[in-house]
Amino acid sequence: MKKINIILCTLFSILFLSCEKREYYQGEYIIINETNEGINCYATGRNISAPSVTIHDYIPANSKLSLRKVNITNKATVKDIFVSIEIYQNAQKAIKNPMEQNLWIQTISDNQLTYTLVVDVSFFK
Repeated sequence: MKKINIILCTLFSILFLSCEKREYYQGEYIIINETNEGINCYATGRNISAPSVTIHDYIPANSKLSLRKVNITNKATVKDIFVSIEIYQNAQKAIKNPMEQNLWIQTISDNQLTYTLVVDVSFFK
């Protein structure tokens, strides 16, 4: 009887937690290039029900790129959305890791959640 109670409590806990209301936003990941030279961005995005998405883009000097748009919660991290992100300038890989959440600036406005990574010269020195 004790085992049945434990199993039922566990099942109810899982059911209760899975019904937690989550607020989803239209999310966007943006990279801004604030250097005087172009940069190359290579990223692999996570997909739940399909193969990973591979992204390769060139971002000219003093320009920005919308890297990816997805529906996300405000608790999502860059590691939830991407498998990897690498940034290069003149074949030199950035010394800062774009997968570190603290490098991304989060803003929320009108059900739009935006994460922005500002790449400056400190990424390469």
